[in-house]
Amino acid sequence: MPVLSYHDICDWETRFILGDRIDEINFWKTIADLYLGDILELGAGTGCFTIPLIKSGFNVWALDNSAAALQKLKSKADAIADGGELKIIEADMRHLELGRKFSLCLATYSTFQYLLNSEDQYKCLKTINDHLPLGGTLCLDLDNDIIHPPQNLPLSRLYSSYNTPLKVDIIMFTAWNTDISLNIRHWQDHYQVRYNNGSISEFTNNISLKQISLKEITDLLTKSGFYILNTFGDYDFSNFSSESHRLIVVAQKIPN
Repeated sequence: MPVLSYHDICDWETRFILGDRIDEINFWKTIADLYLGDILELGAGTGCFTIPLIKSGFNVWALDNSAAALQKLKSKADAIADGGELKIIEADMRHLELGRKFSLCLATYSTFQYLLNSEDQYKCLKTINDHLPLGGTLCLDLDNDIIHPPQNLPLSRLYSSYNTPLKVDIIMFTAWNTDISLNIRHWQDHYQVRYNNGSISEFTNNISLKQISLKEITDLLTKSGFYILNTFGDYDFSNFSSESHRLIVVAQKIPN
């Protein structure tokens, strides 16, 4: 058995922790239906939302900076008999020159929050603006709970479960620390993989995300040439409040 990495288990782990994510999938399908046209998806990863969109007939340009994740996405897409067109792009979402415009740009499930400072956030929004026509739509899905207490967590076991597809036991530990001055939380997720022959392998996946307030994203969008159409607090299209778990922003490109 080859040594595993995070990309070998990320789809399984996502289903294990978050379930089928049908509410999220239906949300993105509804958004795509409302703002018809070709879609640019940032942070597509292994295709949690890309694949359902393609199966529903939407044309998607799926972008990520991880070659391993995009290879998983390609494998899934190759198994689809019919549906919309898919183009896979390995790129940095701050610096895009795709040579075309899209009706809709999606930054799903906290993708935008991987940008840890306002300079990088602005660069990303400006390059998105360049790839949308006048009146084109941008939808950002932000986690509104990133810096929830406690501020710090020592390495603690989150789960232990059997991964049936890979036939291995996986024990996952997580730790985090929070930079309150910057509103950034840093996670260290450590995995122990136990094989049937008794051997063990380990790997670590590190993530850092920045909390972004409604005022901060409003100021950034305004500076980048967007006007906010709607803000939602969850995937049921409920109104956003300070207590909401998500901050989902729908914005439109306006004239300079």
